[in-house]
Amino acid sequence: MGGKIHKCMVAMLFGMWAVVGCAEPKQSAALKSTPGAQPERAAVRQSVVALTNVQRSKTVKSDRRLEKAAQKYADYLARTGKFDHDADGRNCGQRAIAAGFDARVVCENLYACEVPGGMTSDDLAAAAVEGWMKSPGHRNNLLDGRVSAIGIGMASDAATNKYIVVQMLGKPAASRKVARR
Repeated sequence: MGGKIHKCMVAMLFGMWAVVGCAEPKQSAALKSTPGAQPERAAVRQSVVALTNVQRSKTVKSDRRLEKAAQKYADYLARTGKFDHDADGRNCGQRAIAAGFDARVVCENLYACEVPGGMTSDDLAAAAVEGWMKSPGHRNNLLDGRVSAIGIGMASDAATNKYIVVQMLGKPAASRKVARR
């Protein structure tokens, strides 16, 4: 990493209403600077989903509603400079529902880093997943066997090379049957 200082933060929320503490993750070996590189949202999403599924016994599938909620929140965190699960006054369950995901279970992992010079999409995705896997609370979210859907949001500030990744995992509520007469 050439002696450059990299700042990373990871935060986590488990379930719709309960906040669980988490340990500060160890510095990710995957976090490296690539001068001039800027990660692309679609590539980061694809890589995070793939890397998440490598870690899990049951795969999760991308859900456009969770993706919408995750992207909107990543944009908000990048725009405001805030970094917390309730920075917008709502929790991840409320954001998922607002995006149309009627949730039985919602878990959220946040990742942020500043990398002088920039980084590639694959490096950002690997750093986020590796960081979550090294933190017990984040790992529990990522491996939660109850969830079947995933949405990834990514935002960045090219001027500061600060990147934010939001991972939302969920299980939709059972479909409601409507009696017809």
